[in-house]
Amino acid sequence: MNDKILFLGFVLIFIGIFLILLYSFSGVDVKTGGIIMIGPIPIIFGNDRNLILISVVLSLILMVMFLLNRVIR
Repeated sequence: MNDKILFLGFVLIFIGIFLILLYSFSGVDVKTGGIIMIGPIPIIFGNDRNLILISVVLSLILMVMFLLNRVIR
């Protein structure tokens, strides 16, 4: 089961990268934003203010979930 989920994750990442490249070559303004979590510490990046704000909110939720998981165990 875990191998299937891992494979699905990689497939979704490659589809996303392919779509971003496809749209960037077509001349459409591509807006990006994302989070890289290293433990409970987020690294947030993006080129659109709204996407960065969404990333901040999501990173706060992920940090709380991570810390609650540590406390519960």
